[in-house]
Amino acid sequence: MRRLFEGCSRSIDFTPPNRQLFPSDYANRIMELTAFPINEKVPGLVNILKDHHSATLIHSFETTLVALKLAKQYDVDAASIRTIFLGALFHDIGKIGVRKDLLDRKRKLTEEERQELYSHGLVGSLIMRDIGLEEISCFCREHHIGNTRNYNHPKDLSKRHPLTEFITLADLITATLDSRRPYNKHAHDVKRLSKEEIIKRGRKLIEKKKKAGVFSQQLVKVLYNLIDSNDIFPPPYKSKDDFDDSDFQSLIDHFGLRDIFNAIDFSEGLPQN
Repeated sequence: MRRLFEGCSRSIDFTPPNRQLFPSDYANRIMELTAFPINEKVPGLVNILKDHHSATLIHSFETTLVALKLAKQYDVDAASIRTIFLGALFHDIGKIGVRKDLLDRKRKLTEEERQELYSHGLVGSLIMRDIGLEEISCFCREHHIGNTRNYNHPKDLSKRHPLTEFITLADLITATLDSRRPYNKHAHDVKRLSKEEIIKRGRKLIEKKKKAGVFSQQLVKVLYNLIDSNDIFPPPYKSKDDFDDSDFQSLIDHFGLRDIFNAIDFSEGLPQN
């Protein structure tokens, strides 16, 4: 077993956006959760994300599943599996601070809107810190390093938590390479990309990011093995039967998420965002 777990840095070095971070109702609910044990904090936060934007919660569950599959094939230890579960589940929690109409957009973003959307990582870090889950706050900040134009500096990559790579790759697969999203359709064709086309595009993109140092050779090899075995790629996952990973199911129960997970209708798909 490879032990990669370390707690996130206790210092969060960022300036919050110059605006109200999220609706006051969410702020009150988050404040109430600070005194709860972790097995109540986790479902409490998940419910807030569900109430704000259910599509983001679906994406978060998908990202968590893929990250765990990568981690298991990589042979990481149990503590790291648990950390990856929480880090992937809450990597987008900061989107409760992004307007719903922006999350459901069907058009190109303005620069101001882009900055609001990109701020969700920093907002998520602040939420994790304030609620008492600072040990996973770095995954909110770091999961876009190498995946957006805002975070591409080699210095940023070198400072990442060793487990961030799993969440970043899982997020890439379940978002950037998701054929339901409009930027993954042919420019002049409403027909969605086929599985083969998505895989071809995915390999090309992943190889590019591997060369840039975003993903290690070892993790990319693990991914390709999972692709070849039809065990991971591409999304969407259309029913709860697709979430058959034993660690995923065990941690869903451990953190009291079974009722929330069972209530989700994965077959309805995601908004085109």
